[in-house]
Amino acid sequence: MSTVEAYFATTSNVKLEEAAYCLGGHGISVQKLDPGELPEVLSLDLERVSREKALYAFRQLRVPLFCEHGSLAIEALKGLPGSLSRVFYDALGDEICELLPAGKPRTAVASAAVTYCDGRRIQTFVGEIRGEVPSTGRGARNYYYDRVFVPEAGARTFAEMSLGEKLDHSHIRIAYDKLGAHLTNAK
Repeated sequence: MSTVEAYFATTSNVKLEEAAYCLGGHGISVQKLDPGELPEVLSLDLERVSREKALYAFRQLRVPLFCEHGSLAIEALKGLPGSLSRVFYDALGDEICELLPAGKPRTAVASAAVTYCDGRRIQTFVGEIRGEVPSTGRGARNYYYDRVFVPEAGARTFAEMSLGEKLDHSHIRIAYDKLGAHLTNAK
């Protein structure tokens, strides 16, 4: 299998590691392009936020590339923080767990949107999984909402898992598998 090279517009080394892990199985080598801080549309529409980031990055860098954006939609909070998860988690950290009203379900949906833009087309690939918010944040890896999300049928947060274990069962993997299939079929 020949290697396909893909450019990821991100400032995050954690996101780069996740993308490389997921896309490596498709024979795709991921190269980081640092576009500086990408503006993020204030919207709960995850696909829109991801698309706007990719379009902005493409206009800056002028090479085919992809961007990723995540969401944690907590049902008891009417879908918040959603695609604003980074802002919420930066401000509240594990206190997000305490926002859920007593007696309400702690269910949530973790989603990732990966958008590929080559200057002619823009395509967004979405992955999502259900789970719940624990009563307190748990785990050593403090990356966005990894400490405050337990995937369905699991007992541990993403932050309590190894990176490979997390990615093998995550919304991120689903989105990147779709991108990987697209890129390898487009060769």
